[in-house]
Amino acid sequence: MICMISAAHGRELRGVWVVPESVLKDDRPHSLEEKRGRVAEALDQMARRKVNTVLLETFVRGYATVRAFTPLGAVDIPERYRPATRNEPDLLDLFISEGRGRGMEVHAWVHACYLRSDNPARVRADDDTLSLFHDALVRELRDAGGHPMKAELQSMLATALGALERGYDTRSLKDAFWSQGYGLSHEPLQALIDELHDAGIPGPSFLAYDSRGRLHPPVSQVANGSIYLDPSHPLVMERIPDVVESIALLHPGLAGVHLDHIRYPEGSYGHRPETGPDGAITFRPPARGDREAAVASLVQECRNRLPDGLKLSAAVLPAYYSGGSSSRNAQRGAGQDWYKWGLDFYTPMLYGYRGKRLSRILSTYRRDLGSGATVHPGVKSLSQAGGRSSWVLFDYGNLD
Repeated sequence: MICMISAAHGRELRGVWVVPESVLKDDRPHSLEEKRGRVAEALDQMARRKVNTVLLETFVRGYATVRAFTPLGAVDIPERYRPATRNEPDLLDLFISEGRGRGMEVHAWVHACYLRSDNPARVRADDDTLSLFHDALVRELRDAGGHPMKAELQSMLATALGALERGYDTRSLKDAFWSQGYGLSHEPLQALIDELHDAGIPGPSFLAYDSRGRLHPPVSQVANGSIYLDPSHPLVMERIPDVVESIALLHPGLAGVHLDHIRYPEGSYGHRPETGPDGAITFRPPARGDREAAVASLVQECRNRLPDGLKLSAAVLPAYYSGGSSSRNAQRGAGQDWYKWGLDFYTPMLYGYRGKRLSRILSTYRRDLGSGATVHPGVKSLSQAGGRSSWVLFDYGNLD
């Protein structure tokens, strides 16, 4: 059995972020026996590398891969992960039960504010699953349809709503626009919101906008086209902690919750749309400290919802502070002032650093955080970890 020192006390953690489709690779339903076998095989491979902590992706892009409920009802689960019966263990249950006999802690990895990709070429197979914010997207776009608008925009909005009635998948939205002759091959949601803004009509209020009303940089610059939620929005502040609490309560034996994308996008986002006297939409910038306060409040509400004894941790951007990156200014816009969160441990994503430079950055973090907090570097490969006793590996697929 692996000897493990609790991450909460700051000594040793060898973790792996695990994406469920790297375990259940086939996009189809799996029997319980098949799931259990795949989980056991994955954990055995991790044990051979002395992994003692699994961070299993459980909520991502607005849907769940394990059981979760909110006042709206069950959070949608892609078919390949869905338990066949109410009493059948889900994927997180299986990791917890199989991990226990191998001396491994299992944490629920929750992507908080990353909603979807707006690039059809970059979506994942399961992304046609309904988002937790799907109802709000449809409702607010319907409300937009109540504004006076040109016939062309009215037709475009009707096409979008028709596609969204069947679910929200960037590919289906693009295909719907394409079939009506709009010719959009990428950024379909951005294109619709741009048209609404040009007509003086606000877009969905719970999304994070920049000063020009964009949801993300152009995909020609940043291929993911990542659409983020605005952490300050009441709907986000309510629903994300609901999911965190539900996952924790429904999975006995869980060691903790690991937050990711608990931030604004990198850059200058969080601008609020306002309609001027002339009917034009402008975007008011957040006041100094507003983004940090919004993200910290969301983190704190997630902590408030956790049962006693469960750890709360987070993957964080490495250059919000002076920790060593030319992208520091962009990362400061993310509002991720994580030194102040008081979590059990942090995993700064230090994929580009090695050797002495990595050691210097980690020393800076540990010095500034003080003795009460623990930092475990997020690394891209075990060779980058360089023999360290504590790390979190970017991807289970990179173990070998």
